[in-house]
Amino acid sequence: MRSFRKGMSEMMAIVIGVVLTVAIGAALWPLLSGMITSQSQNAKMIVSVSASDLYNGNVSVIVNVKNVGGTTLEDVKVVKVIVYNGTTAKVIQDIPQPTIASKLVIGASASKMLIVPGQAGDSIVVVVSAKAGNNIIYAQGKAVVTS
Repeated sequence: MRSFRKGMSEMMAIVIGVVLTVAIGAALWPLLSGMITSQSQNAKMIVSVSASDLYNGNVSVIVNVKNVGGTTLEDVKVVKVIVYNGTTAKVIQDIPQPTIASKLVIGASASKMLIVPGQAGDSIVVVVSAKAGNNIIYAQGKAVVTS
């Protein structure tokens, strides 16, 4: 009795294998790419600010930063304070002792009090930076000075 071997050629098997591999990779890419995010995309912080008039031409500003992202933040500091009185804005970039926290783990908060020139009714904007891995992220908070 004769035996007939039926099947596909070796070249056809390689082509089908490559096509299947590419198709599976393309189908899984959206799922896998969502899992592979950079630290800067996963780093988030919320900055809240409150400000009170000290009645001597200065304002007490409380800056609170909360890490709401998925990675630890380092070197969290105030980089700029803007005081706006309705007609002019004063930008303060040389903040004495600007560090709020050297390390802020996920879910943690830290606060800092600043004294800046201003009075009741002024608007205060505080810009904060933090390191997330090799990236630097920024956030800001604002408040109106109360008496």
